[in-house]
Amino acid sequence: MTMKLNGIKLNFVRNKYEYNKYVSEDYKKEYDYEASKSSLPWLIISFDKGNSPENVINKCKLTFEPEASFDGINENEAWQANGHTLNIDLDKIEKTLMLEVKKDCGYQQLPFSLKASVSDNNGVLYEDAFSIINVTDKAELLKLVDEKLIIGGGSDSDLAKLLYELIAQGGN
Repeated sequence: MTMKLNGIKLNFVRNKYEYNKYVSEDYKKEYDYEASKSSLPWLIISFDKGNSPENVINKCKLTFEPEASFDGINENEAWQANGHTLNIDLDKIEKTLMLEVKKDCGYQQLPFSLKASVSDNNGVLYEDAFSIINVTDKAELLKLVDEKLIIGGGSDSDLAKLLYELIAQGGN
């Protein structure tokens, strides 16, 4: 069967909740959360594949912004590192690719903002991105809650005020 790529989805796993939500059932049968948590955080790229008259997914290229360094990844028949690019054969990856943020991608920590790009054999580009809120910057958190929820008329202004006060009173 020949395949094409329809799209990608980028997720991350930092805790047990995200592990149970994003990790495949097959993986979870073999490795439980306790056995896996020391290697977290992970990036999980899910591939939406479909039938095609020609195979255009056996020579894909994966990159991240900010750039990853794939020097520490264990290569196999499904992927090989090439500097800041991971060459992947999606015929050999069923649905997802799980990467350790530190070991496989060379990041010191999970970036607050990340974009994944996968190009197929014909150079067609598929992208997904995420951003997480930096909870270490208290002033920025207070501004975000104030502007988006309190002033902006959030769906539950009492809840927004409670969140604001929890942050404000939470210490320096």
